Amino acid sequence: MSDSTDNSVRDFFISYTQSDREWAEWLGWELEEAGYSVLLQAWDMPAGSRFVHVMDRALQSTRRTMLVLSPAYLQSDFGEAEWRPGFKDDPSGEQGRLLPVRVQPCEPEGLLADLVWIDLVGLDEAAARAKLLTEVASALQGRGRPGARPRFPQDRSQTATGPRFPAPLPPIWNLPFHRNQTFTGREQLLESLAGRSSASGSAITVQVLQGGGGVGKTALTTEYAYRQRGRFDTVWWVNAGEPATLVSDYAELAAAVGLDEAGLRDQQVVATAVRRWLECHERWLLILDNAGGPDTPTGLPAPLAHLVDLLPRLVRGQILITSRDASWEQHADGLVDVEPFTPAEATRFLLNRSGSTDDRAAAEVAELLGYLPLALEQAGAYAREACISLEDYLERLRRFPAMTLGKGHPRDHDPEDTVAGTWGVSLERVRPVPGAVALLELCAFLAPEEVPRGIFAQKLSPPPDELAVVGADPFALDGAIGSLRR
Repeated sequence: MSDSTDNSVRDFFISYTQSDREWAEWLGWELEEAGYSVLLQAWDMPAGSRFVHVMDRALQSTRRTMLVLSPAYLQSDFGEAEWRPGFKDDPSGEQGRLLPVRVQPCEPEGLLADLVWIDLVGLDEAAARAKLLTEVASALQGRGRPGARPRFPQDRSQTATGPRFPAPLPPIWNLPFHRNQTFTGREQLLESLAGRSSASGSAITVQVLQGGGGVGKTALTTEYAYRQRGRFDTVWWVNAGEPATLVSDYAELAAAVGLDEAGLRDQQVVATAVRRWLECHERWLLILDNAGGPDTPTGLPAPLAHLVDLLPRLVRGQILITSRDASWEQHADGLVDVEPFTPAEATRFLLNRSGSTDDRAAAEVAELLGYLPLALEQAGAYAREACISLEDYLERLRRFPAMTLGKGHPRDHDPEDTVAGTWGVSLERVRPVPGAVALLELCAFLAPEEVPRGIFAQKLSPPPDELAVVGADPFALDGAIGSLRR
């Protein structure tokens, strides 16, 4: 719906960050179906475009800017650069140059604080569509209802080919982690993972997140999967750290997508069927977490003897691999180096995780821990659960200088020594409780999933004296576990 016959002038420019691309495409589709004209980076800026030039032209040739509001957008410098011209031309808002749409919980501040937004947070697709179009029509004084619509994500019987409404979860989903509500920063890395083409215009389908232990590769991949869930029908997580879990997690996808081979005992046949399914389908995300190198043995006979042999030869979806191994380069379209937090990210994360407001203490703890996400997670969790201040935690941490205070810049610290510093604080707290230290040491050898209580009652050879007492006495076991939680 244009109030001018000039086809070069469009009704809306949609301003968004890459992490909200699925929302931007859904909004753009709904607006165009309703008769409005839309300019959207994902649709109107193909590979090879001069980004700054096209953006400048876009802002001059559209009547209104629709802001896709989210925490990531409010932190984006590009987002601010896109809405400021509209604010300058219409500071009172009488012309409606800026039309914010809130898609995630957030509270705009500064110049955006007084703008009334269209709030879609918590709505299902039908309610979100109705509210969007009703309030846009009210702002622009009239329009009609749309006709055909994009397929709703939970209704697989629809045949529409438009963008999908951002659903709670895709139909096939096995992520072993809940979304981290204190996830902080990493916006550029998330945007690089979401990019669908390289600088040369070729599609990026296999990306490897490389980095040392504790830098947050798994956390980054988990956040990406949750943010981009609307792009996929299938999101499948494979624990690639051990051959047994690698093959079993990969083979379980056969049952999830309904392959006939799912019930077979021959894992090679099942894995081959899964690879063939991936080669023939689209809209899937396959995550291989904690992978070794591409030549890591799978335990299967040829031609699937190595990890790289499990990857589909034709990738119609997206593959993310987290690994400490640097030999993936020849097998990947993109390499993403994951490093420790920046000082600002580390401080903000620690404040969020601990619930503290002490910026100075948070900055000192972050520096002492080399800005390593894993160590900061342990520190923040300890401070929150032990109900102590970050200043108190800082004093306790300083008792282990050999483990935390290396020479040179904090980023040069050995991650294992840095994490050992936070581990030392935990050990110090539970040491007075009989059996608690032995229990912690045993748990350190186990995977981070839930550990059955019965494992501690089993006979160990040789049995640690403290652990034997704890395992034999349910009350002592409860006391030791309780001390670890406090």
